[in-house]
Amino acid sequence: PLLAAGLALALVGVVVLQRQADDLRTMLTASARREAAVAESLAVRERTLDALLGTGRALLVVNLGDARDARPGVQFLWNVASRTGVLRAYGLPRAPAGKQYQVWLIERGRPLPMPVFDADARGRALVTGIPMPASTDGVEAIAITVEPTGGSPAPSSAPILVGSVAGDE
Repeated sequence: PLLAAGLALALVGVVVLQRQADDLRTMLTASARREAAVAESLAVRERTLDALLGTGRALLVVNLGDARDARPGVQFLWNVASRTGVLRAYGLPRAPAGKQYQVWLIERGRPLPMPVFDADARGRALVTGIPMPASTDGVEAIAITVEPTGGSPAPSSAPILVGSVAGDE
């Protein structure tokens, strides 16, 4: 009987240890996923900084929104030298179902379609690697509209935010 009780206790101990090991493996896997997500987030930020730093005078900052009100707003950073743009939005409500925000480059009075994006639950968005012209010549503004999901070839609504592209390169 003592041997049977000892074996039963040992078996219970093995089962408990196996469950703890499984729990630890699950926690380790979840931790590795969080670490990978943080690493990707940092990599995106690093690429964004790389696109902006070292540009000298070739960086143009366009603020879209009402200067008297900080929300909502968009900062558009245009690296003229590398012909890339970065959009940072804040305070934007989520677009209605079936809609997305779309960026427009207003050149010589014509809106040219650019990427679409969504705001997160906190009203933020970051869009990197936006292809831009090599010159600001003829570019008057950058605008944001609400368009059908996937974007439109021409604006289907009035701009909700507009920023003037001031001056030469």
